[in-house]
Amino acid sequence: MSSFHRDGEEELDGLEEIEGLDEAEPADDDSTVWGTEVGDGEVLGEGGGGGGEEEGEEMVVEEMAHAIFRGHSDCVYCVAIHPLQAGVVLTGGGDDKAYLWKYEANGEISSLKELGGHSDTVTSVGFNFDGTLCLVGSYDGTVSIWHVASGEKHLVLEGPEDVEWAEWHSKGNAVAAGSKDGTVWMWLAHNGQCVQVFAGHDGPVTSGLFTSDGKTVCSGGEDGSVRVWAPKTGACKHTFEGGGFGHEAPVTCIANSAQDADLLLTGTCVCVYVCVCCYCVKAAKGE
Repeated sequence: MSSFHRDGEEELDGLEEIEGLDEAEPADDDSTVWGTEVGDGEVLGEGGGGGGEEEGEEMVVEEMAHAIFRGHSDCVYCVAIHPLQAGVVLTGGGDDKAYLWKYEANGEISSLKELGGHSDTVTSVGFNFDGTLCLVGSYDGTVSIWHVASGEKHLVLEGPEDVEWAEWHSKGNAVAAGSKDGTVWMWLAHNGQCVQVFAGHDGPVTSGLFTSDGKTVCSGGEDGSVRVWAPKTGACKHTFEGGGFGHEAPVTCIANSAQDADLLLTGTCVCVYVCVCCYCVKAAKGE
């Protein structure tokens, strides 16, 4: 089995940790509008709820979006922002397509590339660590890899029954994706080789990611469990489930701290309540 590494470089285990995010102070100005209550029959304008206007006079609504991307013919389900290049974004939707957009400082769209070829809804899009590649995951069971600069397809990753989500490794060109058959797949993006299949969830794997240090894969499932995997061996290092340590409903989302790779945050929602759990991977492993 191929070692888990960036093409032509050292093993990912040896990479240094990601530096913490700076906590910037909020801008002390009036540039952000948080919301305005509008009564029945009123038309919202830049003056708020209509005070001072003549009765029956329609107020002009000011466009607050910096840029608007029009091209999808169905719902947009996933979006991503380029990690390094300003004005480059990626979108995917129910029309089975993804689009790579470039907009200028004035908000005008200067470039649009269709990333097609899928036969079902696009569920995931994302840029790799240095922004040279992007992925498009679909319910058709494939993840396509594209060159950002040219918009040309690099290759297609295959294997899962479908793709519920797909994520890049935080520091290398590896991809993980979850499927409704209870498995998580991992590939090397430069050559398309599948290097690991993690099996253990009882039902669809609804969310997942690589931790920020790149040493662990974590996944959440419809079975309510959160599992921690070793990328090189494929072994499940720990399972958070039941007994007050897990969700009692499907896991809908998962996040990992950039400052502490052992800190996971997961969420679930069922009917009348919402549950959020915070886990410490290191404590679960007894370290």
